[in-house]
Amino acid sequence: VKQFALGDFHAQFGQGLTFWSGMAFGRSPHVFSLKRNAQKLRPHTSAQEALFLRGGGTTLAYKNWELTLFCSSKMIDANVIGFDSLQNKTIISSFQETGFHRTFSEINNKNAIKDKYFGSHLSYDNKGLKLGITAVHNEIEAIYRPRKQLYNKFNHLKNSNSNLGVDYSYLYKNFNLFGEISHSINGGIAYTNGLLIAIDPNVSFSIQNRKFDRNFIAIQSNAIGENSNNYNENGTFMGTNINLNSNFSFSAYVDYFSFPWLRFQVDAPSKGQRLMSEFKYRPNRKMEAYIRFRKREKEKNEGDVITGAAKVTDEVKSDYRLNFSYQITKNITLKNRVEFTAYNLGKSRKENGILIYQDLQFKMLSFPLSFSLRYAIFDTDSWESRIYAYENDVLYAYSFPAYYGKGSRFYINTKYHISRGIDLWLRYAQTYYTDRENIGSGREMISGRTKSDVRVQLRFKF
Repeated sequence: VKQFALGDFHAQFGQGLTFWSGMAFGRSPHVFSLKRNAQKLRPHTSAQEALFLRGGGTTLAYKNWELTLFCSSKMIDANVIGFDSLQNKTIISSFQETGFHRTFSEINNKNAIKDKYFGSHLSYDNKGLKLGITAVHNEIEAIYRPRKQLYNKFNHLKNSNSNLGVDYSYLYKNFNLFGEISHSINGGIAYTNGLLIAIDPNVSFSIQNRKFDRNFIAIQSNAIGENSNNYNENGTFMGTNINLNSNFSFSAYVDYFSFPWLRFQVDAPSKGQRLMSEFKYRPNRKMEAYIRFRKREKEKNEGDVITGAAKVTDEVKSDYRLNFSYQITKNITLKNRVEFTAYNLGKSRKENGILIYQDLQFKMLSFPLSFSLRYAIFDTDSWESRIYAYENDVLYAYSFPAYYGKGSRFYINTKYHISRGIDLWLRYAQTYYTDRENIGSGREMISGRTKSDVRVQLRFKF
């Protein structure tokens, strides 16, 4: 028995195309992140209240073979739109993954239906060759009636779904070939193939080709692609990392993609590309600085509907970032960032945005208190020119807010070691807007220019 899970856990296999519960990161400046490294079964440690499994699983190993079996059954949140008395089942239109139960509608949607998963993964590992077969079945104890639009005509979950996939990885000297192909029993086929090459210790290269059918039904897919859902997409990714010398490094990638069918807010087949380049300077362990440029080009509805279909035009967003960090002492680190973004939608809309922030981090092994704090100012023309920035958070949680509009933001995240096995986290954040009198809308509207949030977490470890 190599792995055993009981309670809340995740199951992750292959490149995430057939089944991958939980989070997974997309493209990054590091070429080796293009390959998913599945852990099969792992515990659910996040504070996130959705996208995990509840039940049990095990991985059995015999020589070069491993067999993973898992099952899950739990109540999940969903948008309830009615009840069918003949079938004695709730009718839902979509799923809720926020975990919030604040308003009457959110409370009504809490634990609305039961969601079940049954799955298995058989793998063979011999020297540099790894092969795997994944089978997963999902059942929803409800009548699922999603809002049907032309763009999602070919892809949406049904009450019962099954996927079957094959994944592989072959390592030969400095070459690593990997990929996965998956088939939805009720839909189409999707595949992703990649290659990692370490030309020498200072030069690495990666390439990926992917094709997701428009009718591929992704139960819980998390393969690398442009969309958050792995369907209706073709793409080719190429990236490189180069260590110019002991202090300088260069990273870059380009990703070309196309969408054979319609998408949300795009009333025609479309295409696009992403570009990224980054120069990093690290003269010693205390100091690091980098300059990064990113550009995303897509096609999107321009908005003026004259003949029954919106005109599709180019949507371009460019980001310029200067990031600097310096360890003043063994216990104190400063981090600074300046980021500028330019947004264009055809010739009719041009916007800009800027974000500047200062971070201070304090951590001393012999002292029970550690903290990180930030002060940021931002000015963007609208939501379209928003800028994202990662923030430190309490353990097992993360924060990646969008800075938009005009204003400032402050947060402090502290950890206090009370005693052996007992730790306390406290986080306070506040955003002040100078361009509005109210924040949000509907039941979530805040009267005033200030929005604050507090998180408290206490951990007992034994």
